[in-house]
Amino acid sequence: MNKIEKIKNFCFYPKDMQLKAIKHYPSMSEETYCYEANLYILDVKICRVHNRGRGGSDDFDIETSHVFNYDFLQKLDDWCKKNLPKWYFEYQKKYVSTSLEVWLGEQVTEYVTRKEFNTAMRKNVLYINPNKKGLFEFIAKPTDKHIEILEHRNPQLKFLHLMPRDEAFKLFKELT
Repeated sequence: MNKIEKIKNFCFYPKDMQLKAIKHYPSMSEETYCYEANLYILDVKICRVHNRGRGGSDDFDIETSHVFNYDFLQKLDDWCKKNLPKWYFEYQKKYVSTSLEVWLGEQVTEYVTRKEFNTAMRKNVLYINPNKKGLFEFIAKPTDKHIEILEHRNPQLKFLHLMPRDEAFKLFKELT
């Protein structure tokens, strides 16, 4: 079975779905992220997806309508609800299925947060104080020398620059 047949028959895993070429427009984001991206499954482009950032639903532009059409996207949404992990909806106090649109939002949020993390790590020295809640920063260029001096003067602090990058990113997400 080739990739197109696997996709049409939903013979893939959630990890086989990717959002690529994400472009986020912060100045146009109001209630939701204003963005555009391409949805891929098994490295095959399914469609372009975008949101105007005004609180509405995502829009889909299908380019290969002979294979993937809006009927396929509805079936993909149903597949997502059955196969992706449920998430806790605080307002209703219950777990709900992850739709395609929720998954897309999660991917864009991850992208935006990763961008913010990379910028913060380039600009200042980030740290956690075990005696206080939150993420803090020293307004100093995060050079090895600056981090060494700050670590020597503040041995009780945990510096994100000295952690494995994935661990630092996880803490950044939790604390911002």
